[in-house]
This record gives sequence, structure tokens and C-alpha cells, in this order.
Amino acid sequence: MWTIAGAIILIAPPALLVTCHELETVRSQGDQLSRAALDKGVERGWLPTFLLPSPLPFVLAYDLDTNRRCARFGYSEPDLAVLESRAIAAGFIVTDESIPAPSRISRFKSCPIEPADLIKVTLLTRPPRPDSTYREALAISRTSGDAFHWDY
Repeated sequence: MWTIAGAIILIAPPALLVTCHELETVRSQGDQLSRAALDKGVERGWLPTFLLPSPLPFVLAYDLDTNRRCARFGYSEPDLAVLESRAIAAGFIVTDESIPAPSRISRFKSCPIEPADLIKVTLLTRPPRPDSTYREALAISRTSGDAFHWDY
């Protein structure tokens, strides 16, 4: 004879498997990216070292299982030019190659970047960091004042 407790035990493990992935993603957002928050994010490996503090909103998603990062940052137009030069100094190169957009990366559903965000951008890429197997992409919008960073 089945009991309610027995049914819960049989149902619970598959339910945990379905919901577990989103629990492995850290998502952070704020009204501004302060120097302290930036330093802490760089220290943990969640943010790249070339970013600037910003008084504008940001959203970051970090997948603890795969160590992939995906982020959206608001910047003023002058800061976007500084950001691009800092990224180039950090090893990024401007490219027109076709690379996977964050929405194409399976299992990274909480990434704050939509395909429409990447239409009019300057695209930069960088080879994998020493502690990663993923390449990095930085897309700087020419229309919205946003910068997008993700691993692929």
C-alpha cells in the first residue's frame, strides 16, 4: 500500500534534479557597480579585471557548476570608450567572427543578455584565462550604453 510519505520520497529526487540547476547559479544585480563590489567580484572570479566602477545598473549571473560568467553593465558613453581600451590592454581583440551568443549556451538560462541586445555592438574576444577553458566575449553597445560580457 502506498503512503503519502512514500510518494513524496519517490517524487522528491526527480524534482530536485529539475530545479537543481538554477540553484547552481549566483545572480546579482544592483543600481551601481561600486569599487568595493567590483573588487570583491574580481577576487571571486565572477567579474573580469578590466571593468570600471559604474553609477549605472548591472546584472551578473555566475554558474557555479561550469564557472561560466554572463553579465550586463550600464556605462556612460565616455566610460564605454575607456572600457574598450582597458579590455584591449587586457588581451581582447576587436573581431567580426561569429561566436555563440549567451542565449545559445545551454544550461545558462539566467544570463541577463538577450539576442536583441547584441545587434549593434563592437565585439571583442579573448582566449581562455589560465584558470578557465572558456573564451571570453565583450560586446559594447553602440546604441544603449550597455556592455555585455560572457564566457563561451
